[in-house]
Amino acid sequence: MSAFGAFHRFVHLISVDLSNTTCLTTIDQYAFFSCTSLTSLTIPDSVLYINCFAFYGCSSLTNIALPNLLTSVEMGTFTFCVSLVTLTLPRSVTQIDTNAFSGCAALTHIKLPNNLYTLEDFVFYTCTSLTDLTLPRGLRMIGDHAFAYCSSLRHIAIPPTVLEIGKHAFCGCTSLHTVLFEDPNTCKSIGAYAFHDCSSLVEINLPPIALRESALRGCALHQPKRLRI
Repeated sequence: MSAFGAFHRFVHLISVDLSNTTCLTTIDQYAFFSCTSLTSLTIPDSVLYINCFAFYGCSSLTNIALPNLLTSVEMGTFTFCVSLVTLTLPRSVTQIDTNAFSGCAALTHIKLPNNLYTLEDFVFYTCTSLTDLTLPRGLRMIGDHAFAYCSSLRHIAIPPTVLEIGKHAFCGCTSLHTVLFEDPNTCKSIGAYAFHDCSSLVEINLPPIALRESALRGCALHQPKRLRI
């Protein structure tokens, strides 16, 4: 285990290779918190847990390979990693916790695993460069503000397994053009303001419950041209 805050604010640390530490199973909370010069990190596959805020504020981090048996991305793990451009999550990940990638302003693409079933609140909040995202079939819940202010996101398909979309989930996605519910009858709850201020939206097939939840409130001047219910 790496100790709590082991390299906390080591601002001159540039690269870390842990590949030979094969007994390492956990990277603890705040382990590399605000290591602002860190550009690359190699983690061995023996690591099963990366705890909260482990890489928070690593503003120069451009490349990281996550271990193959990781099961979750914890709260704030990559918050404000503003140089991270792409990331592939291992197939073993089933949950992404609150604020895991919020503020990753350079993130353009992330590959989500098929076994993922939960995206918690604020997961991709203000990821303003995110343009390409496929939600896996099997996903059940999209949390509050999960994609809020992802202003470059252009299209989203909601898998039929999604039962709940939180409030403000896609608020401020000003480039969002189309939203496709693959089966609108399966989604049971869509929070208020879920698509608030999606000013480029031209097509969406909302479930009837969405209107009762005020999902499009705030889009009065930019009503979708094709609203299918």
